[in-house]
Amino acid sequence: MEKSKFLTKLCALGLSVLSIVTVFVGCVKEVEKPESSQENSDVHIDETKINGYVVKDGTPYYTIIIPDGASECLRYAADELHSIVAECTGAYLPIREAGQYLYSSESKVISLGQTTILNSYDHGFDYETLNGDGFYIKTFDNSLFVCGASDRGTLYGVYDYVERFLGVKFIASDCTIMPKTDTLALNEMEIRSVPDFTYRGVLTRAVNRVDADRVFYARSRQSHEFIEVDEKYGGTISWYDGVNVAHNTLSYVPKEEYFSTDKQREENADMYYLKNGEPYDLCWTNGLTEDGEIDESMETSTIKAAIESLKQYIQGAPEIEYYPFGQEDHRDGFCTCDTCILMSAKYTTSGVIIRFVNRMIEEVQKWVDSSDEYKGKTVKVVIFAYLYSIYAPVDYNTETEKYEVKDESVKPNENVWIRIAPLDQNQYYTLSDERQVKKYQSLVKKWGDITENLMTWIYGANYQSFWTYTPTIQKIRRELMEMKEADFDYVFIQLEQSEFNDVQQIMNSYVYCRMLWDCEQDPYALREEFIRYYFGEAAETVKGVYQFMDEYYLQNELSFGGEFSIDMNNSLYHPIEYLEYLSNECDRAIAQIQTSDLSAEEKNEYQKRIERVKLTPLYMRVINGMKYYVGNEKAYNTVKKEFHELCEKLNVIYIGEVILYSEWKKAYSYVD
Repeated sequence: MEKSKFLTKLCALGLSVLSIVTVFVGCVKEVEKPESSQENSDVHIDETKINGYVVKDGTPYYTIIIPDGASECLRYAADELHSIVAECTGAYLPIREAGQYLYSSESKVISLGQTTILNSYDHGFDYETLNGDGFYIKTFDNSLFVCGASDRGTLYGVYDYVERFLGVKFIASDCTIMPKTDTLALNEMEIRSVPDFTYRGVLTRAVNRVDADRVFYARSRQSHEFIEVDEKYGGTISWYDGVNVAHNTLSYVPKEEYFSTDKQREENADMYYLKNGEPYDLCWTNGLTEDGEIDESMETSTIKAAIESLKQYIQGAPEIEYYPFGQEDHRDGFCTCDTCILMSAKYTTSGVIIRFVNRMIEEVQKWVDSSDEYKGKTVKVVIFAYLYSIYAPVDYNTETEKYEVKDESVKPNENVWIRIAPLDQNQYYTLSDERQVKKYQSLVKKWGDITENLMTWIYGANYQSFWTYTPTIQKIRRELMEMKEADFDYVFIQLEQSEFNDVQQIMNSYVYCRMLWDCEQDPYALREEFIRYYFGEAAETVKGVYQFMDEYYLQNELSFGGEFSIDMNNSLYHPIEYLEYLSNECDRAIAQIQTSDLSAEEKNEYQKRIERVKLTPLYMRVINGMKYYVGNEKAYNTVKKEFHELCEKLNVIYIGEVILYSEWKKAYSYVD
């Protein structure tokens, strides 16, 4: 949609020209490239120097080389390179182990990983600088070498190579672009690529649960704990999964062991925060003296039980790097016993938890150090800053302009990682934005001033209402740059993890995955790239739909200021004219597909994707229909019918995080 037409549409909805100009200024400002404190990639490609042709006129000239006895991951990397080159060019590159190949400077190979061929060169690869998953791609003589700090990094290097030089695009789980060509030249090059964050996760339905798409997970360069991935696909973050990977404190002190008999319920009730007579979370002071030491006069206590469990987890999985110890998922989960309340008044709720975890780690680390079997292992524990533990236990020092811990006992142990999860933030803004909820604006600085071990869990969806548009594109770059500047080790974004049809979240995942590797990229350009490939001949119209929604939300933000939130669903923020326009544009996009020269199968696939977009304006018309269609029940019934028929056609399962469509639709039934 042309900008002039877009402005006309906004004006038709009653928006002033002055506010529209302000909106566009806001968008232009966001696209400006920010200054970076660290360059995360070095790329030199000399297009004037061709070392050879991997494929020429459909004929292969290169061999893929892997190390002798290569890992499953490196073999998979070779298979991926082999199959993708074949898909794009029709040529099949043979795969050989280095020991099976007689190499000379005249040879033409693509070497993956630390082969003997690579190590015969003075390559100068500094693996320590690659932040875990980084990689090098470099030519020597007539050959190309792809090698990462890890086998997973080498796999990512293969993906980078085919993306750069074959134009391959890993758009979504259901959309991979493989351009056709009969020639692939090998230019002289030296590429070093380093991710901005050591670990990166974007949770959507495609990469969640046991039936997740592990191929797409690897191709989007993710490393998170919400999917079981074997080494073939590069594995995941080294995260203990013998318990719930996030909320698991009751697994460390299991009621089956300490609260199952009548005698235990009587004797061990103080170990837990009870609700309705059952364990709700832990008592964070049980078994600790006032000065934070273990009370040895107690034979059984919460702290002793947690320590023993952590020892057992280490015995069962000593190779694991991080052991999560996360509070249960309750807003009211902090213990209300007299001691916990008294200690929280002195140290804050997060301080009380840190005192507990510090003691747990210290004791377990002593045990590890004294063991011949585990000696040399560092015990790393990840805890949440979440809900009642969100705030750091600090005071502000006006002289140093830094936050300092209230007491040395609440300073996180050097092997404790704090995972900041600001569930109640206004998702429309970054945490440091002056328009953010006040209590969250200094959250990162407060924690960052007392520990270097930071992880985060960002939220990017309306979990009560998946089909409401969630405008986050305007803050993605600033948000990730803030995390990079604060040296976060791991950034995890929870999008919409339950529903396959949420195309907005699929699109946002594409943007986030690429920006987690390099957060200086332009999110708008990445989104446009996704739309171009995902919606084909209707891409321009669909792009206009998302632009329109973005600008309209910006207008709402300007109008409602601090009261504005992406969670607002009511009709005040969504006039019927706005929603009808979006629905009509989706219909126009479908018409563009159906009148194109695409095959019937392609038309059906593209139409299905556009219908997923249309679910949003239809949903908003349904839930606010009593206000939009006053006195016109027939029109309201028609809209409800269209929405329900579309949901059933697409097999929609969820309306919200725990809201099943099958139940929700009863409240919005229609007459056929």
